[in-house]
Amino acid sequence: MILTIKKWGINGEGIAYWKKKPVFVEGGMPDEVVDAELTEEHDTYCVAEIKKVIEASPRRRRPMCAITKECGGCPLMHADMKGQLRMKSSVLKEALKKYAGYSGAILPIIKNPDVLAYRNACKLRFFNKDNEIICGLYEKDSNKVVKMERCIIHDKDLERVRVQIVQILNAHNAKAFTKKEECGYRSLVMKSFDHKVQVILVTSRMRIEKNMIEEIMEIDGVVSLWQSIKSQDESELDVFGKRMVHLAGLEKMEVKVCGLDLALLPRSFFQLNTRQAENVYSVV
Repeated sequence: MILTIKKWGINGEGIAYWKKKPVFVEGGMPDEVVDAELTEEHDTYCVAEIKKVIEASPRRRRPMCAITKECGGCPLMHADMKGQLRMKSSVLKEALKKYAGYSGAILPIIKNPDVLAYRNACKLRFFNKDNEIICGLYEKDSNKVVKMERCIIHDKDLERVRVQIVQILNAHNAKAFTKKEECGYRSLVMKSFDHKVQVILVTSRMRIEKNMIEEIMEIDGVVSLWQSIKSQDESELDVFGKRMVHLAGLEKMEVKVCGLDLALLPRSFFQLNTRQAENVYSVV
């Protein structure tokens, strides 16, 4: 079917209309004409996949990441910065109109100071492949893990440390947790501020070797190491287990933002974009 994308959806998808019903088109952009295939039809909406872009938006660009479709973590990577800002502005206006009855003007969106390598934290899943332990991301809407060679929105220190940790685990013949084996490494969680990295290894009930702890702490920039122990009966919705064990280095990560001195434990929340967090605090 031929569809004309009319507007943005809240998750970065394009919205067209067919038989007076909204059609959510992943990867579609306003003002585009696409040849799409209907994949879901419901009473109040439909879902379609793009087979071919017939008339492309001037805001469309080639995604810089090779696994953007499988990962789904960056749903606007096919839009340039101006297109992304327009999307966020239109979604905000619709939300204010729908939930607050406000249809007036809004201030311009303050854009991300760093388009790439800005994310200061990551949560990655370990899995076994070809007798090695590997870390990656869940494919969108699935339990399948996609191997990640490099994430271009991660802080460069996170990516460097991630690669070295995986190398250390493989040197020690470490294995990822599976329901069959019941013992192993579940997830790698890291936070990075000012070239200092906190590492949290989420595992089953097991002991991490002392020499492995020492090797991880020798990685340039790693200043804090924790183990989060998670049993099989704990919810998969929380990446961490109930038991947190401090293994080495600092217990808390110290962060200075807008004159504020913050101390973050592994479970502490902080905005994923440090420089944009400073903008948020300044505006507030």
